[in-house]
Amino acid sequence: IAIASSRRRSAASSRSGSPPCGHPLLHPTPLEIRAPRSAMPTSSDHRRWWAESRSDWISVVLIWGVTGAIELAANPRHLFQTCAFAKNICNVTSVGWDATLANPWAKTETVSVPVLMCIAYLIPLVVVTAVQLWFCRPKTGWPWRHDTHHFALTLLGATGLTILVTGSAKRYVGFYRPSYYSLVQDDKLSEHEKIDGRQSYPSGHASLAFASMVTLCLYMLGKTRAVAAGPGQLVKVLGCVSFVGLALFVACSRIVDYRHHPADVNAGAMLGSTIAVLSYHIYFPPVWQSDAHVPRVGGENTPYQPIYPDDLGLPVSL
Repeated sequence: IAIASSRRRSAASSRSGSPPCGHPLLHPTPLEIRAPRSAMPTSSDHRRWWAESRSDWISVVLIWGVTGAIELAANPRHLFQTCAFAKNICNVTSVGWDATLANPWAKTETVSVPVLMCIAYLIPLVVVTAVQLWFCRPKTGWPWRHDTHHFALTLLGATGLTILVTGSAKRYVGFYRPSYYSLVQDDKLSEHEKIDGRQSYPSGHASLAFASMVTLCLYMLGKTRAVAAGPGQLVKVLGCVSFVGLALFVACSRIVDYRHHPADVNAGAMLGSTIAVLSYHIYFPPVWQSDAHVPRVGGENTPYQPIYPDDLGLPVSL
């Protein structure tokens, strides 16, 4: 009798739509019935995606280790036999003269290496922190550890691989910067700076800037779901693409400063963008999908789905 009475009360509660316990997260709302959501992330969920990404972290560490070794140990090849031979070419008009290498050399740069590092890593850090604070409003169940972990892995993997490929290509090609003649004639410059004059192709500034900013652009397109939402989202799309505009400024500054030829910058931008797009889609769904703002687990097509902010009456995207 007690069991039958309990069943009748449960059935009546289901028909009335009021949950037996009162907590909205413990029982499906009509929205959740149409689009089922899993429960809040648990410690076992965190351990699972961390274990699945362990080999990726090992790969990223190896990439950065090889990159550091190449930067420290390998010198670019000589198209001219010695800097002294190049210096003699500067003093005479001969068949070997190339006017595209005779631009002035200036030690100051529009975008120096420290500024480039801030653009490549500090700006993404600030943006991602702001995103997590937005999504982690009270009781949304947003897996901020999972999302931050996957973005960090994407960014470090994309930029590390970009620097590795760019550095290797620079040393194999050994092409001259637009100011190479002026550089080798300047006796105040160190031998290291003169060797750097043979590392023009491809542009390292352009490749790193595009690798970082394209990754950030895709990440924000996913978080805002601007592409997935369709018409009416142009302002969001432009805001996300503005990060790529910053990378374009970095690339153009290398031509203005006579550090690179236009072909060097184009190659660097294409290289960084390609690696960024491939790296992003390993850890996040395509930006045109409705769940583009949720990180993947185990490379599955259906990503990990916590209780979305819209389940609690909050906006799903930025």
